[in-house]
Amino acid sequence: MMKRRHFNLIKTGRRSKLALAVGLALAMSAMGSVHASGNDDTFKNFANKDALMKTAEGFKTQEFKNSTGLEAIGADKAYALGYSGKGITVGMVDTPVYSKHSELSGDKKIQKYGYGSDDLFSIFNDRDHGTHVAGIIAANKDEKGMHGIAYHANLISLGAESSLFGEKKGFFNAYVSNTQNIKNIKIINNSWGSSTDHFDLSKDDKKENFEKEFNESAYYKNLAEITRKYDQINVYTSGNKGSIFSHAYTSGLGIFPEMKDNVLNVMAMNSRTSNLASMTCLAKNAEEWTVVAPGTGINSLDAALKYPFNNYIKKDGTSMAAPYVSGTLALIKEAFPYLSGKQIVETLLSTCNDKFLEDNYTVQLNTDENNNLVAINLVYIDELEKQSDENNKKALGKYYNATIKNETFFKTICDKYGIKNAEDFIRLFSENEIGKIYYLTGKEAYGYGMVDAGKAIQGIGKIITSRLKSQDKSNIFTKESDVYLYSVDTGKKDANYKNRDYTIWSNDIGEELSADGLHAGITKKGEVDLVLLGDNTYLGPTISKDGKIQIVRGVSGNTFAIDNGIIEINGKANEVYSLNGGSTVVKDNITQKEQKPLELYGRMICTQFSGHR
Repeated sequence: MMKRRHFNLIKTGRRSKLALAVGLALAMSAMGSVHASGNDDTFKNFANKDALMKTAEGFKTQEFKNSTGLEAIGADKAYALGYSGKGITVGMVDTPVYSKHSELSGDKKIQKYGYGSDDLFSIFNDRDHGTHVAGIIAANKDEKGMHGIAYHANLISLGAESSLFGEKKGFFNAYVSNTQNIKNIKIINNSWGSSTDHFDLSKDDKKENFEKEFNESAYYKNLAEITRKYDQINVYTSGNKGSIFSHAYTSGLGIFPEMKDNVLNVMAMNSRTSNLASMTCLAKNAEEWTVVAPGTGINSLDAALKYPFNNYIKKDGTSMAAPYVSGTLALIKEAFPYLSGKQIVETLLSTCNDKFLEDNYTVQLNTDENNNLVAINLVYIDELEKQSDENNKKALGKYYNATIKNETFFKTICDKYGIKNAEDFIRLFSENEIGKIYYLTGKEAYGYGMVDAGKAIQGIGKIITSRLKSQDKSNIFTKESDVYLYSVDTGKKDANYKNRDYTIWSNDIGEELSADGLHAGITKKGEVDLVLLGDNTYLGPTISKDGKIQIVRGVSGNTFAIDNGIIEINGKANEVYSLNGGSTVVKDNITQKEQKPLELYGRMICTQFSGHR
């Protein structure tokens, strides 16, 4: 047992009247006072949402609009804050990419391994899918056509010839054969999957079969090793069969401890409505690592056999949704190069919008590998009461009317079955037991929700305690009850974005209570200053062990500056501690003066804490 430790008391719960006048003046002066680079034109956009939105409007060019899904995920706001994927390389396992497309030109823009050729008459010309995906991720921003979400990112393509090896084996082979070429790449896009593995992994026999393949397959062995050694993130698709279950053997990889933290599953949103795409599989099998992105009518690069290979084409599917997520991860990696793969994933998950659907239901067309209709799934979301037949008919009719002119796949299936209006659709649902009704939670239906790139590049949105581990618990800062601590090492200045000596988390950071009701806090070390710009509501402590944390608008819990740590408080905090040589500065950044004496609210603090475990 560690001995009881004694620390010097600073003061408690200080709230400056001036500093509580939170707004542009406070935020700008707070950041500008600490960092000489505060004159950066993008800098003000972190502090002022109006300035951010005004700057973001300038990125909504025709080229941006031609890119279909960028506005839906807030990419313009990421660009307004200075991020474009520069210096980041994204890997992709797909059919070959036509790298001579003008939108993929540039030094080191794309490196190719595996199958595929840029020759006009090569037998390896099954490259439409891979080229389209590549464009969504990283097509150049060049005032023509469209551009990718991470338009300054580079690509590594591992080309698979699926017709030679079978639907899944070809992609497995592409990864295994080229492991050495992508081991240092943080993000891998996998817009592929088997059309026959949409089954329930919670069933023992199915899970056992998957575990057996995971332990024996060269693909999974390589995947697990690279993930462990190099902290790689793999992005998969939920599938296009309209099942309530995502791909088991790809999206379901998160059931394994080796993969849980570094895998994402992506569903497709209808890009023209407020509904999920009718073909997308839902999140079951992968609820805790699923997100949603635009996936219908997605305009990107066309590699069909036409000269001069600079055309564009629209495609539908979760294959088109996944690269929006991979591109967003590239932006997060650029913004926060010090984050681990796990933390990059958590930044994405914690900033998703889980209120993106207009209605409390969705409709999925469950089809087989030949696009024959297996079922029409009417799925109610977070609905506790069984719905009446009348409500079912209203839901089906509304979905039909919203989708029939706005989604190619939905119209194709309706035409195949002679459905000409909402009444026909409702009738088909009611006949031959083809209609199925499910009641799912939001997590089971769509995981964490719609990706928000503009929010994700502003840092975590909440601390997700379910993704923290038992070793992340501590009670040294709470004396009695445990809290979860989200630990971040901001690293050194020369490894940070633009070599800045600060990094900004500007979201209002909340917390997701753990299953046992524990709160969460943040602990930081590293040379680079961490600026917490938002009005943060997590109730656990804020701890600096090394370097500075600057609290601009405020935190709801206690603060601790320990050892070589510094905490500067410009807004609000609860109880304030400096321990073992740590330093706390309470400063009103409108007047730029330290407050002496401090204005205090609260009680005197006990100076004794038990040793932590």
